[in-house]
Amino acid sequence: MDQVLKSMKDYRLDILGISEMRLKLKKVEKVQPKRPYAVDKLKNNNVSESFREELSKKLAVPQHPSTIEEQWSLFSRTITETAEAVLGRRRGTNKERWITDHTWKLIDERKVAKIKREQKRRLRSWRMEDEEYRRLDREVKKSCRNDKRRCSVSHRIL
Repeated sequence: MDQVLKSMKDYRLDILGISEMRLKLKKVEKVQPKRPYAVDKLKNNNVSESFREELSKKLAVPQHPSTIEEQWSLFSRTITETAEAVLGRRRGTNKERWITDHTWKLIDERKVAKIKREQKRRLRSWRMEDEEYRRLDREVKKSCRNDKRRCSVSHRIL
């Protein structure tokens, strides 16, 4: 009896043009905000001088924008391109601003050493890579401690 009722129900839905449909919504990709430029590098005289030189080279090229908006967009684009080329983006989150570039380089070296260590199959070569990884790990931790101290001392002075 149930079979007959079920088939009658399907028949009625078919006549009315009603059907069941399932929709799968597309995931919206989150746009990662661009990291700010590493303006702390401008404290270094060599970097600030190279930034000035690069900017003056790009601004010296004669261009004749017709409106103020075009002039502003040209100026803005020139500064951002120069900052991207010379300074680059700041690394780490806002809480990690105290970490210096030297320490970030050590962190990258340690990451490479860890990958090499994990790829070794023989115990002897794994131990050699493990020693290298441990040495770099100690250096990273030591450098981070020193950076943190330097940062806390400079904040106390301010």
